Amino acid sequence: MRTLIPGLCIWLLACAPGDTGEDAAPPTPAAPEAAHVDIDGVTLSYRDYGGTGDLLLFVPSLFMMADVYDRIAPHFTDR
Repeated sequence: MRTLIPGLCIWLLACAPGDTGEDAAPPTPAAPEAAHVDIDGVTLSYRDYGGTGDLLLFVPSLFMMADVYDRIAPHFTDR
């Protein structure tokens, strides 16, 4: 249950309507760029959804794959 709570909170924040007074269309999900980086002999795989600004890192929990964030990650690329 503890592993579900952070993911649920992120999902709720991503899907909550903004206070702009307008119905904003959700961003069109773009295919993330898959890449790898080698650090001290360990290869890490990651997906880059684009955007500008500070890095926001989504880390899947046990038995989850990175594609669980494909629907919510594009909501954060504009900030």
